[in-house]
Amino acid sequence: MKKCQAFADNGNEVILLVPDLNEKFEIDITGVFEFYDVKNNFEIRKLLCPNSKGGSFLYSLANFLY
Repeated sequence: MKKCQAFADNGNEVILLVPDLNEKFEIDITGVFEFYDVKNNFEIRKLLCPNSKGGSFLYSLANFLY
């Protein structure tokens, strides 16, 4: 998050790709930028990541296709 903020502060367009695991890890987090104490100057895109066999492969494929 801090690196993304630093890249965006230097004028770069930054998109952070993350697995969509809200129900597993981000239960009590309402604002991710406030949680990590970073500026909201870059975009976060959540990609498909099923919690099943082959889920990591599908997540890798989603990253590649993006």
